[in-house]
Amino acid sequence: MSGYVESFKAPTELFTPLHIGRYQLAHRIILAPCTRCRSPAQVPGELNAEYYSQRATPGGLLITEATFISERAGAFARVPGIFTSEHIRGWKTVTDAVHRKGGYIFLQLWHTGRCPPDVSPYPPLSSSNKRLEGCCPFNPNQVPFAEPKPMTIEDMHQVCQDYAKAAANAVEAGFDGVEIHAANGYLVDQFLCDNINDRTDEFGGSIENRARFPLMIFDALIASIGADRVGIRLSPFGNVHGAADSDPHATWGYVCRELEKRHVAYVHLVEPRHHDLFQTTEQKLKFLEAAAARMGREVEDALTLRPFKKALGSTPIIVAGGGLEVAVSRFADHEADGLAFGRFFIANPDLPHRLKHGLPLNRWDRTLFYTPGPRGYTDYPTA
Repeated sequence: MSGYVESFKAPTELFTPLHIGRYQLAHRIILAPCTRCRSPAQVPGELNAEYYSQRATPGGLLITEATFISERAGAFARVPGIFTSEHIRGWKTVTDAVHRKGGYIFLQLWHTGRCPPDVSPYPPLSSSNKRLEGCCPFNPNQVPFAEPKPMTIEDMHQVCQDYAKAAANAVEAGFDGVEIHAANGYLVDQFLCDNINDRTDEFGGSIENRARFPLMIFDALIASIGADRVGIRLSPFGNVHGAADSDPHATWGYVCRELEKRHVAYVHLVEPRHHDLFQTTEQKLKFLEAAAARMGREVEDALTLRPFKKALGSTPIIVAGGGLEVAVSRFADHEADGLAFGRFFIANPDLPHRLKHGLPLNRWDRTLFYTPGPRGYTDYPTA
């Protein structure tokens, strides 16, 4: 099982306070956003409340699964939304349950861009008309991805309004803040990555132009609920959904400097998953050498997060992915202020307790990540 360890005792520094935005966390072990497909008709309910409550701790931060900001933002089965009064009421059940445990909870806001399957009544929006190859993994019928429509200025302003309204709805639903899903090849990433964005207007070409629309979204959210309640998730080295960039350090370094100016609550970086993609050291080294050559950098600097830490100054960085040992090494090297875990938190609802005391860890069952019902969702035991 890739990335799994039997047990792990985390350093005591992970159990010290961390200030993010207007909140002070009691510890630095955070639930990463994980799509779970347990919201029939896009509305979360008691089952979702139980899941998040199980993982809540006094002063701990949970980041929810990605949640559609509008009817046009995506078309995946059983994924929740935050654009109707019914969605707000459903999520209020979840936030109340987490707050009763003394925890904090941020809602991850999602627009999938060109990634919906070809079943939506709306054409997907993207920076260009480049169609994603293959079939949507969240559709059981193996429906291929649809051809996207390059966004107009009017489309961009509408999406900014949708984000701002979704953030306001999240606050009404009781969330402590929101996180923008700007990673993993979804809409924001489709503008940042130069292998997708081939526009020749003011939203394409240079790094500043490719970042223009993403920054419009960030500013709309900040105006809606305040910078100290807004986090952003980025994946500079991602290769998900066909997204890649020729110079991640330059592109996301610029984005991080702009976010530092805006005093956002935190920036959430996705760790490159090369550590558990390869079976041998030789395979990993070949991957790193290829990445370094593409970026014109030395091997040891190819996938480092240090430039982003420097660009962000005092803005807290949360790092997700790469496994427990890799994550803790990032923390020890001062490349991360907090660590977010997905698979380990899915299988271990009391993960902070287990890591604090070095207790055995449950194994996750990947076949149940996206299935409906409580099995593989709320039935993992505590220590």
